[in-house]
Amino acid sequence: MNLQELQQINQATQNRIAEGTGRARFPVDPYFGVLEVRLFECPPFLMFTANDCPRAANILFDQHFEPMSMAIWCRLARQASSVFDVGAHVGVYALAAASACPNMKIHAFEPNPYAYARLRVNKALNNFSNLVDHRFGLSDRDDVISMSWDKKAGEPISSGASVMQGVQNERETIAADIKSFDSLEVAATVGDRGLFKIDVEGTEYNALRGMQNTLRERRPDIILETFSQESCDLLTPFLLPLGYNVYRVREDTMTIERLMRLKAATWETGNFNLLLSCRSFEDLADVLKPRA
Repeated sequence: MNLQELQQINQATQNRIAEGTGRARFPVDPYFGVLEVRLFECPPFLMFTANDCPRAANILFDQHFEPMSMAIWCRLARQASSVFDVGAHVGVYALAAASACPNMKIHAFEPNPYAYARLRVNKALNNFSNLVDHRFGLSDRDDVISMSWDKKAGEPISSGASVMQGVQNERETIAADIKSFDSLEVAATVGDRGLFKIDVEGTEYNALRGMQNTLRERRPDIILETFSQESCDLLTPFLLPLGYNVYRVREDTMTIERLMRLKAATWETGNFNLLLSCRSFEDLADVLKPRA
């Protein structure tokens, strides 16, 4: 296609979006180009999509992406001594933090080469010199492992890459570097108000075990996505003795609810994230209160 055809395609999709929620849908209504993200409690930033990224589609088509989690993330980032996005994918969380905190180094870790390349594009689009990208994953050791993901129609940039083996669909596999967080030089920069977002597709226990010294000594705040009850059952006796409280982030009601142990998310609820913090609910009250 030429530039004029591309512009016509994008305009047709923008028109369908303007008609109302639910009329335009990814990937049926294509969009190729840059979108401005104004959804979050940070200055606007840019993202690129070639009609290949579900997360960008959520933002463009639905004007919606994990609103309570993103609100907590942006508010905590402004108070943080350091910020780390683990399993950053194309960088929504990292970009928001880099926009909100221009004078702070934001570290983003992503081993999937396709997602990492898009993360780099998004970083360059915004000229975020404070965003430090790392093309490796975090685990409990330094190693090279086999990483794979389901090939999904219309989703070339997979949002479900993992070192765990899939059984349902055709898989794409690469060799990927993994490292333990505690072995990295940046571990010394966490400080007393560190903030982590961890989305590592079933290997949450490995990633957190690889930062156990940081957890014991610094007790950072963590937003954790997990659909694995097995990981939750391993993490509960690992994290609770360190003083961590567990909250389910409710995107549907813009609240959090206290849990006695870690519980896996389900797709049906749309509430995918847990907030793990050694701060009390009262200490978090200012972060969690609704904004006008």
